[in-house]
Amino acid sequence: MLRWGGWFVLVNAIFFLVLSSRYLAMMEWPETPLSWAYLFSSTLGHFSLLSFLPYGLLFMPLVFFFPVPCFTMLFMVILYTFEFSLLMIDTIVFAQYRFHLSLFYFDMLMNGGNQIIGFSSQTWVLAISGIVMVFFLEGLSAVGVWKKLDRIATKMRGMKMSGARISVALTLLFIGSHLIHIWADAHYDRPVKTLARYYPLLRPATAQKFMTSRGWVASESERKHQILKAKLSSTKGALNYPTEPLRCLPPEEKYNLLMVIIDSWRYDAMTSEITPKIHAFSKKSLTYQKHFSGGNATRIGIFSLFYGLPGTYWHDFESNQRGPVLLETFLKNGYNTGVFASAPLNSPEFDRTVFSAIGDLPLKTPGHSTDERDREITRRWLSWLDMNQAAKSRKPFFGFLFFDSLHGYQYPSDYPRHFSPTWEEANYLLLNNDTDPLPFRNLYNNIAHFQDSLVGEILDDLERRHLLNDTIVIITGDHGQEFNDNQKNYWGHNSNFTRYQTQVPLIIHWPKRPTGSITERTSHMDLPATILSNLFQCTNPTETYSIGRDLFSQDLKPLNTLLMSSYSSYGIVDFEAMQITVKNGLGFYDVYDHHYNELSAGQTGTQAALQAIKDMSRFYR
Repeated sequence: MLRWGGWFVLVNAIFFLVLSSRYLAMMEWPETPLSWAYLFSSTLGHFSLLSFLPYGLLFMPLVFFFPVPCFTMLFMVILYTFEFSLLMIDTIVFAQYRFHLSLFYFDMLMNGGNQIIGFSSQTWVLAISGIVMVFFLEGLSAVGVWKKLDRIATKMRGMKMSGARISVALTLLFIGSHLIHIWADAHYDRPVKTLARYYPLLRPATAQKFMTSRGWVASESERKHQILKAKLSSTKGALNYPTEPLRCLPPEEKYNLLMVIIDSWRYDAMTSEITPKIHAFSKKSLTYQKHFSGGNATRIGIFSLFYGLPGTYWHDFESNQRGPVLLETFLKNGYNTGVFASAPLNSPEFDRTVFSAIGDLPLKTPGHSTDERDREITRRWLSWLDMNQAAKSRKPFFGFLFFDSLHGYQYPSDYPRHFSPTWEEANYLLLNNDTDPLPFRNLYNNIAHFQDSLVGEILDDLERRHLLNDTIVIITGDHGQEFNDNQKNYWGHNSNFTRYQTQVPLIIHWPKRPTGSITERTSHMDLPATILSNLFQCTNPTETYSIGRDLFSQDLKPLNTLLMSSYSSYGIVDFEAMQITVKNGLGFYDVYDHHYNELSAGQTGTQAALQAIKDMSRFYR
């Protein structure tokens, strides 16, 4: 039976490889020998693994505990019919939406019917007929392999081949494909990295820390060369971003723009006590009271801020090394760029995404702690601004400052402790559902006060230079920070999509615009449309490059739903229904209320999910 199962696996591997041609047909052909090697090894290795999984996980235990050939063969035929049918449906879903099948999609299909995908009655008949045909084909293959088992073994021996050798060869191809991807990821190799997304259930390996420790990563010159190659490449990749070229006019007034991002800055930490200088500045600006990041982690928060897109697009923009049209527009209009970040800009890979168009990008800032690096970027910014303002042909500037002390829970030992009782350092081993959050939160507030002092230096400097009348200043956070607010033992971020991990302050100082407090819900994804429409007078419909809105539009519609992301999951927040639908990386999903109490999965909102599916597929070819 084990021998039969092994050869039946090989037959199904052939079936799966034939089906893989549907994915290959959607790709643009590889550009380099290495990408061809990756395509060959990953296709054979990955689909062979998908064929082996039922055998290794279910068939082998079943043979030992219930060795009845007829029953076992029928079980395997049904199992492979099911798996092949799922892959066939996945090819249809991927062709239409450019994401792979999941239980969440199935639920939407059952609840939403033809609103999700146009399955007519004829389509259902064809689908059921196809599944029946697959069942008979699997059955004939199973019986044929059983009857000719000895003959197959004899023929293989005559060809000096065996099931073991074939298995070893396919395993080596599978491992080799991941080694190729590890190398490609460390060397900015776009042609290899753009291929991985086409395969269902594939999670390509990366090893940036290991490669960095061995000195096997791309040098700065190689990084620039590879990014330039990606820009000049004749292949367009899977992305269709923007869906049409931007039509913009030269700015009537070339305002400077400065973005100040404070890592892990939650919405209620912008007060006159915690951040007095920022709070005072907010009174002379527009303050958005219900503003949300695009996710609960740094990668997604910064991505949504610059692209105006949900974080589900991250991997494709990163593999294609495609920058945002927002920053491209600044560069086309001759802006100087000053980018200074306390955290590394290559982890997450902002050097391949947000700032890929900037040639002399400082990837790391020296310093032994986050507070040292925060003070260093403040010093570097002030020095850079000196040079920019002193230049004879003074150009407008785009500035980006990313402070990290709140994330690292570090600040100078001699900085005043304004809030007590307080911890002196964060100790996550002490945290549980019964922990008093006050000393921890006071540590956070003290560090926020320190961050405020640095931002205050920058704002005071702009005022001293008389630049505030010529500079748009945006101050916000990349995501929030939770202190067990919902009594579910959640601390920090990147673990749920409630307001405590996703709602952040937003302050916009825009010269010649009225000040005040805005209570309408807004998100990071609204910022690119707001800047491009009002600073650069871009006339494209905002949906051609973003899912956000122009915050200054006269007919601004209420934000009732919001698609947020994390590193491996995404959440659909329905503000009207007061619920959050969360799909995890394995394709399963759960539904929660806004306090993260679990609800029945059947209560998920079809219309909100339908809009999310459209938003997640809009910018693919």
